[in-house]
Amino acid sequence: MSAATAPIGALIRAAWKKRGWSQPRLGQELGKAEGKGAAGPGRDQVSRWELGGRVPTYWLPYLVEVLELRLPDPGDGSPTAPEDPAPGDTVDSSSS
Repeated sequence: MSAATAPIGALIRAAWKKRGWSQPRLGQELGKAEGKGAAGPGRDQVSRWELGGRVPTYWLPYLVEVLELRLPDPGDGSPTAPEDPAPGDTVDSSSS
């Protein structure tokens, strides 16, 4: 599966790994971005996103901010992420 058609979970995982973070660190960064300190989603919740068990609807704006991801153009509907997600990559929240 190419990153262009990868579910959002695969893009999330690749983006935090590229930064050298862990699942708990991603949760802390999301909590900070939300403005409630480091009490963001836990490792289990991040894992569910990665495995496609849940779509991070509430956390999506914070994921975009923290991981520096781009959402697809609503008119286009297709993600444009390259094979190795980097700052500015696209996520498709409808893939799960």
